[in-house]
Amino acid sequence: MDDVENVNAREYLIDFHAKSIYPAIEAMVLKEQNLDTICKDPIAIMLASKKIAEKEIARATSLEIPENIKLLFQKELSKKEQISLLKGISIKTEQLATIFLYANDKGYKFSNYRFEDTPKKYIGADLPSFIYLCDENTIEHYGETSLTDGQMKEKITVSQFVLARILNNEKHWHCFYQTRRGLLGNEPGEYGSKSHIHYISDSFGLSLEDVIKGFKAGICPHSKVHITFDESK
Repeated sequence: MDDVENVNAREYLIDFHAKSIYPAIEAMVLKEQNLDTICKDPIAIMLASKKIAEKEIARATSLEIPENIKLLFQKELSKKEQISLLKGISIKTEQLATIFLYANDKGYKFSNYRFEDTPKKYIGADLPSFIYLCDENTIEHYGETSLTDGQMKEKITVSQFVLARILNNEKHWHCFYQTRRGLLGNEPGEYGSKSHIHYISDSFGLSLEDVIKGFKAGICPHSKVHITFDESK
């Protein structure tokens, strides 16, 4: 997801998801011998991708999120109150989109910022469009590449990143940000050993301009708030 500022979360997530799945849908459609040529038209494939994306976002909207997270977007809260509300909170990864969509319906705009520190030898490399490191420590990828499985694994395990999502209604802003160390559970603190995401807001006394500037340089503000990811089925 590229950097984007102050957009409608629902519209943007549908568009992003549709474009993300387009290559896979295209590959499947083009393989089918019995499909009419009209179905293989790029516009038809994009329309099909968008329809799938709309269903996925509708499903995300229907998911429940903790009431204490909803309160962040409903009430005027101090930093102390926000920290207290979020203590011990756990969500599933798919509920992250639900939070953004809930905030969108409460009048908040969505922004996304990403910083990635990639090893120099992989800058400009012909990377595949998708790389996944499986639990079995094996690599799956989609798209052409000259990299070996070992190189793709190194690219994943060595690269550092910051991914920050900010929700802003021009009066208040809330930020949920992830780091590689945090997702792997390699941070100190009460919940730092579990996969988690951090939270800060305007109530923390930080300038939004400075926070965004920091994220763009790979610098994260300090936050003791750890919202853990529930990985149970």
